[in-house]
Amino acid sequence: MKKLILISIALCCTVIAQAQTKMTTPKTTKETTAEPSATDRIQKKVNDSFKAADVALTESAQIRAIRDSGIFLNYSPIDLLIPNKLGVSFYFSSSDKLNQYEFQYLRSILSAKLQNIDIASMTEQKFSFMNRNFSSGSNFNWYYGLSYATLEVQLGDDYLNSVPASSRPDADALKVHVLAIDLGIGNRWYFENGFTLGFDWLGITQPISTIKKEENFTKYSNNQNEKDDINKFLNFTSTFPRLYFLKFQLGYSF
Repeated sequence: MKKLILISIALCCTVIAQAQTKMTTPKTTKETTAEPSATDRIQKKVNDSFKAADVALTESAQIRAIRDSGIFLNYSPIDLLIPNKLGVSFYFSSSDKLNQYEFQYLRSILSAKLQNIDIASMTEQKFSFMNRNFSSGSNFNWYYGLSYATLEVQLGDDYLNSVPASSRPDADALKVHVLAIDLGIGNRWYFENGFTLGFDWLGITQPISTIKKEENFTKYSNNQNEKDDINKFLNFTSTFPRLYFLKFQLGYSF
């Protein structure tokens, strides 16, 4: 009987001890990491993109600093007097790589009616020498230079009808050659494989002197209004500023 009482007391003590242990043992909670929100993910992508772009721009400027020369194909879609100019350019760099001395040739052809003048075809060419200026560590540049710009026009039949048939071969051409100054701003990006991409965002070729102005139409035509139109056209094209935007350049640097 005594043994039975002792066993019962031991069991009670064990139950009480287990109950106290459950009450005093702290509950362990499983820590969970909250998923980033959509806004946070977008912000991270934007920040990563900016960092990557900054690295690429820095590398581009570093690559430019080891290039001595380069050649480009040029396309100028928004360009006066005649749009959609195509051409080539070549540059060589100064010893500190902060200046590029560039030779550029552009050409465009158009058939249109301009200032009430019937034009069979019109060809514009521009021969330029420019000094392109960079700051250290930057792909942005501004440039200035001189251009020799030519405009040659073939008159259409509507105007040549006022000229005797025997004189038409001498009266169908107009020529205007001007010396102009160039100003503009742009960017160029350089890649390790040698390829180079550029944009001249905004530029102007402003005539400062008329080198040549040739026409025989006014000598032979019997229509005074058409003669006046030709003179106005020649004066206009010899002074009008040649603005251009978004001139695209793709080339290779050495």
